[in-house]
Amino acid sequence: MSEKLSVEAQLRERKKELSLLHNFSRLVNEAEDSPEQILKGLLRMLPDAFLEP
Repeated sequence: MSEKLSVEAQLRERKKELSLLHNFSRLVNEAEDSPEQILKGLLRMLPDAFLEP
């Protein structure tokens, strides 16, 4: 049973990583070439993608 939870936890982490990449890609496309806007958006997104202890 613990192995199943481990796989489920790994899948949740992969989902968060993929969501971050997708959202960052969208941000870059919509940011109108503003590095400041891109960095601020990335900083808002990063905490949601951190690994849960």
